[in-house]
Amino acid sequence: MRNTLDSTPMTRLASLPRALQPQFEGSPRIAVLLNGNARKVKPRWIQKFSDVIPQEDIYYSKTIEEATAYCQEIYTKQYDMVFTGGGDGTLMHCLTELKRCQEMDHNPNDLPVIGVLHLGTGNAVASTLSANSSVLPDLEHVHKGKNIAIRPHRWVVVDGQRAPFAGFGYDSLILNEYRKLKEFTANSIFSFLSHGSIGYAIAVALMAIPKTLFKKKSCATVINEGSTAYLLGPDGQPVKEYAPGETLYDGEITIVGAGTIPCFGYQFNIFPFATTGEHMNLRIANVSSLEAVANLPSLWRGTWRHPRIYDYYADKVRVIHQEPQPLQVGGDAVGEFKETVFSLSPERTYLADLAPARKRPALQPKFA
Repeated sequence: MRNTLDSTPMTRLASLPRALQPQFEGSPRIAVLLNGNARKVKPRWIQKFSDVIPQEDIYYSKTIEEATAYCQEIYTKQYDMVFTGGGDGTLMHCLTELKRCQEMDHNPNDLPVIGVLHLGTGNAVASTLSANSSVLPDLEHVHKGKNIAIRPHRWVVVDGQRAPFAGFGYDSLILNEYRKLKEFTANSIFSFLSHGSIGYAIAVALMAIPKTLFKKKSCATVINEGSTAYLLGPDGQPVKEYAPGETLYDGEITIVGAGTIPCFGYQFNIFPFATTGEHMNLRIANVSSLEAVANLPSLWRGTWRHPRIYDYYADKVRVIHQEPQPLQVGGDAVGEFKETVFSLSPERTYLADLAPARKRPALQPKFA
């Protein structure tokens, strides 16, 4: 099987995990880890998936303890790939536990390549990896071992927790209001309103934005604590450098967040320059609610540019608020904080991008 290793120097090839070598001996060994509490995950998926891969390679968990034990088993059995089903939280828990197993192992195994099935709610990472809502074809493509692109990827780290994105302000408010909408309409004839992009649109336009109309803006100072940071122009190209210790921003904000994937979910591209998997897109904005609503379609696509929307590439920043502000990490509310550090994870996770398998031949590795 040919894999895509974007910009992987030949000198590093020998040190790559087993599953990233340019050839597999036959089809990859695949595990599937399902979160039985996720809305789209039902026991019937076990039978459906067992038509593609052996049933003993399918792990169906109903508790966090079961999921943790299954991750240990997956690590011990040294699968080439593991696909998670249940959303971004399921993915990040799996990654955390696999990494913990490796760190505790005196003779550590390589970690498997990670894939994501489109079985969550927002499916932010699944969307980034081109996962299809028809999950069986994705799994069949992978099992055939043809045209699977492998992407090195790094994460946003907040207080030791890894996530695809995190932030204060509008993003935290939107995600919290979307969760409230789902809870309010659950098991009712209006439940369809909280599903898909229509639910996000309602949360943004009718719930989150109105709450900000009469709310005083918060103020924050953002300091570069990593290597050189870069202010990005409208096309995503660096236009200004910031040395370690320099202040990137000081003033009123409506959002300050960071992501290593572009979207929250449903293709809401709030971090439009987080496309490489190797960069953390820091976004700071001070735009009014009415401006955001008026430009919601282009904001959603990630194409809206504004003099008071600032995008950066940075690997570590400290955010200091005048007053504690609500923070979301990976879409989950984690409390209010006056001071927080966003950093880029030092290690890479290798992810399976499914677009080449369905749409085009896999790109050939680019060796320096």
